[in-house]
Amino acid sequence: SIFWFWSRQHGRGSFEAAHAQRVALELNDQRSLDEGHRSMRLRGALSLLWLCAYLPCRLDGLRPLPCSAQKQLFVTYENLHGTLTHFSGLYEGYSQVRPKLVAEHVKAFQLHALAQDFLEILEAFRVFACLSLCPASCLDPADSLVEALANVRLVEKLNNLQLDIELVTTDESFDFKAPAQQLMREAKQYAVNLVAGGPAGAGVDWDESLSACVAKVVSRVMYPLMKVVSLSAKQNESHTILHGVSFDVDNPASRSASYLYPVGNRRELSVPLPQDCGGNLRPKGAGEFSFTILHSLATAASTSRLSLGPGNVAPGVCARDASPYLVGNARLPWPRRWRTHRDEDGAPRFVQMLDQIEASVLDLSHVFLALRPVGSRTWGQNFSCSGKDLEYDPTLCLESAGWGAHVYSINVHPPFRAELRILGRRLGDDAQAGQSTYLNVLKPYATEGATHTLSVEHIFYKIDFIWRQANEPSPDVFFLHPAVHNCHAVEYLFTGAPLKPKILIIPINPLIPPPFEVMPRFDAWWHILRPILRASPFWKDWVQHDDEEGEEEGSGGGGAGDAASPRVYEDYLKASFWFGQCSLATVDKVLRGMAKKKFKYALHHVDHSFAVYVRYDLQKALSIESVDLSSAFSFSRWLEGWFCDPDSRYYSELEVVAGVEMQKLADPAVSDAQKEAILCRFLETQRVPVQSRNFDCAQHAGSSQSGGAGEQSCLRPDSRGWGNDAAVSDSVQGSARACEDHCMLLNCTYWTYDPTAMYGQPLCWVWKDGRPGEVKTEKGWVSGDVDCRREMKAMLSGQSGSADSKDTSVAVAEAEAEAKEDIKWRREPFRLWAVQQLPELPGTRYFLESSGRGRCVQGFCECFPPFRGPLCEQLDPGEFDNARNFTAVLHYLTSDDADDIDDIEPSLTRLWTQYNRRFDYPVVIFNDGLSEENRRRIVAASENRIWFAYVDDYLAVPDMLTKDPHRRAMLDEVKWSLGYRGMCRFRSGTIFLQPVLRKFQYAMTLDTDGYFPAEVKSDPIEEMHVGGKVYTWSHLLPDLPGAVKHFWDYSLMYMRMKNIEPLGTPILRQFVREDDVQWNYQLYMNDIEIVLLDWFRSDPYQDYFRYLDSIGGFWLHRWGDHAVRTIAVGMWLPQDKVFEMNIPYGHQNYCRCSNPELECVREG
Repeated sequence: SIFWFWSRQHGRGSFEAAHAQRVALELNDQRSLDEGHRSMRLRGALSLLWLCAYLPCRLDGLRPLPCSAQKQLFVTYENLHGTLTHFSGLYEGYSQVRPKLVAEHVKAFQLHALAQDFLEILEAFRVFACLSLCPASCLDPADSLVEALANVRLVEKLNNLQLDIELVTTDESFDFKAPAQQLMREAKQYAVNLVAGGPAGAGVDWDESLSACVAKVVSRVMYPLMKVVSLSAKQNESHTILHGVSFDVDNPASRSASYLYPVGNRRELSVPLPQDCGGNLRPKGAGEFSFTILHSLATAASTSRLSLGPGNVAPGVCARDASPYLVGNARLPWPRRWRTHRDEDGAPRFVQMLDQIEASVLDLSHVFLALRPVGSRTWGQNFSCSGKDLEYDPTLCLESAGWGAHVYSINVHPPFRAELRILGRRLGDDAQAGQSTYLNVLKPYATEGATHTLSVEHIFYKIDFIWRQANEPSPDVFFLHPAVHNCHAVEYLFTGAPLKPKILIIPINPLIPPPFEVMPRFDAWWHILRPILRASPFWKDWVQHDDEEGEEEGSGGGGAGDAASPRVYEDYLKASFWFGQCSLATVDKVLRGMAKKKFKYALHHVDHSFAVYVRYDLQKALSIESVDLSSAFSFSRWLEGWFCDPDSRYYSELEVVAGVEMQKLADPAVSDAQKEAILCRFLETQRVPVQSRNFDCAQHAGSSQSGGAGEQSCLRPDSRGWGNDAAVSDSVQGSARACEDHCMLLNCTYWTYDPTAMYGQPLCWVWKDGRPGEVKTEKGWVSGDVDCRREMKAMLSGQSGSADSKDTSVAVAEAEAEAKEDIKWRREPFRLWAVQQLPELPGTRYFLESSGRGRCVQGFCECFPPFRGPLCEQLDPGEFDNARNFTAVLHYLTSDDADDIDDIEPSLTRLWTQYNRRFDYPVVIFNDGLSEENRRRIVAASENRIWFAYVDDYLAVPDMLTKDPHRRAMLDEVKWSLGYRGMCRFRSGTIFLQPVLRKFQYAMTLDTDGYFPAEVKSDPIEEMHVGGKVYTWSHLLPDLPGAVKHFWDYSLMYMRMKNIEPLGTPILRQFVREDDVQWNYQLYMNDIEIVLLDWFRSDPYQDYFRYLDSIGGFWLHRWGDHAVRTIAVGMWLPQDKVFEMNIPYGHQNYCRCSNPELECVREG
């Protein structure tokens, strides 16, 4: 191994010294370098043969699928991909014309629904083939093969398409209808026989199966069907609108191809909605518009892009009309002329972005920067701007259009080399394109002496000298090919260079979604893969050689189904290029760090395995109002450009090589801890050396399917073995798991692995026939005690029958905790809906308000508990709703002020931990406008189910006060702000009339700075309901006379007017002095209270409030809501309808415990 002792943080000046030291240690002259190259080739070939003999399917850096039919699987995937590509082109041809007439919108919706039907068929076939040909790789370890195959539902999806065809083609004159239905029946019968045969593997003719179930459906059904559907809207508009609709809740077509959904058949993510959601009886056969058709009609946009995730994980996350990750993003639509990922001429999306920038903001420089791999053979010649996978180079579109450029061609394998080609015109030169010139980056000047290039990092060090000298400060595009480097190169090259391209196109590992950050060590990754790469024919097409020896290497063959065949490795090598790339979140982090040097970029979109970033100052040119750097935004872009793109199932065989478990990273029902464990297993299994990540794999070191608690306890995170050099040996390994496997192979006793690459490479030390002299603490390192592991396994095997002795109560508690954790993560999509504030579309207000599920106000729409979603059609029920015979809600009122948000966050946290985690009531946050960031903070503060409710008349001061000079002057004399006085008025009366509370019986008022200092063990709402109470209070305190000026006087006038005796009830006598009939200023403090809503939203209470409101005292004198509540309760409620709750509660300087023997103490 060649070690490189240089840290970029110590400055670039230290490189030459480190390089000289390294040359002195490893290489004496050019001849030794050449011998080293030939020796490396020989060692690579020998090590490959040795590994195949002793460790089949366990080669470093590549993990062939553990199945004999892997070649057939890859062939089947290739054929499916071809069918998908053909169908996608067919669909785009019929969907590119923007609908204008209403009937055209309906037909566009139907075309999209039919296309989605076919995608589900194709995906079901893919999953079935994967499970049949390679169940060990395609089956989740937690599932059984029989259940997984049953869940494919290929026959059901074929039947859904057949039903949709019947629905949208009601005109019997369609000639193709009868043969199409006959073919669908044949396809279903074939699928029935195929599924009934089970996982037959090689016994199935997959070409015939693909033709019968998929290919013929495209050519003989979908093609004529789309043609007829697209033309029918122009022939009879009324017929189009009136037909193709189903209100049959049992017909799957009513959920997909019908633009009207039956009222009782909405697509919820949890449990069915009640058929009468709005309190009004609906006529039988009634329906509602789908969100998709509403959005299409409102935006005059073309049909949504096709979207479908893997058929066996993360259900619903890719549903464009139901997923919070894809719906409601204002930046989702493109400008109208950008209808597809690539235009008709094959130009990438970024070319259209450049056109928009030039038309809106500034002129283009017509130059670009590109880092491409050396490839003079077949591979390099196949690169194009419409190429597939590794052959994709978008800048070739610019090159063919006459752009000037600096193109660096780089070989990252020995013999390392780099060449700069200045094509077209020089950067900054206004002259037209001239002849291309070439420059050897490693020897840019005509100097004597050999140049030793020892690593990829050394190449980039040399490139940097020339890179800085470019005289065009604003190239149009920068492109990095995945065969050259990963995002670390971006950080290195642009940190010191005065270059700011308009658009960055950077490769990523698309398997890893935000917010997970992983930056592999690119040089170490290819060091691990190089022996396998040399044995593959792919080596010839990629790496150039100085001698003929390289021409013959890797030419050995092998059977097509042989796990060690170089031809088979060819299929895996494509995936390896992306395994060595940074995750999307890592690229975000790198660019955020560089923003301090005014290198500011924001993610625009993800195009499969490339992330496209745009400079901050150009965002508005692309219809982007504000920059969003949140991980949630990046995750939605990742879903849009990768996970929910049907093409991603076949892209470079990435998903099938990585394993089905990696797809769970997109599932919101999987916890972050589980996702971290999945990522750690992936990195270890694929032997990916990691330079940095934002999660700790040490805590998941024993979380593999085969590992147990005993094995995990023998791991030593943050430690390293030291000493006893006679027993130790070292090697380069890709991961801690690889180091452990290497140790076990040598029958060692102890191992230490350094993932931080302190000595230049990720080294593994193993001790054989002895143990380390000592064990030291080393942050980030990990060690393993093999003797401990052997003893633990022996002990556990002797206790195999002891599991039944586990305490039952502990098992029950663990099961309950696991169930609650599962509920928490299943609710994650609903939490995203809570944050989103969807703009009002034409027609939305009618459907929300007529059903009572929500409302639209001030240009946006909001849902009422328990509804979520773009049309409030999804249910987010409480865990205990069905166990209660009453309904209740908790509510706050807050502003967008930072102090209020700082107050409400800990209040919500304590509300959940001390009370609501056992009762799970919905929480409504009343507000007069909250930023998205503050809404996100509020939702993230706890696990409470949050809904936001806008108060539209919160600061509506009456004209009688603002237009009269005397009263307007009085408004300014009150010390309390208008916002505070508006709060008092709102909580005095109008709060009870808010539509969001209409369906609840009880409401608990909470203050942003109120909290529960201890656990609330009993539910005061339930106690109130059982006791038949109307009002519940917690404590009494006096108010300031100056804060309620004239309030008692006007209340006395009201009592006289309504013939109410001021001392006529027991409650009034508690607050009114008998000697002078004066109020004693004591009152119910309603910063926490529970009310029976029906009483407070009806007369006489509302009559009293309207009277006080007409006086203007809330604005002129700051009359408090607690004062109104106290006197109103005293006037009309008997003592037995009022209840004092005994709960621990604190607010500002007041705090009490429910147990009088305890007292509140300040935390910290």
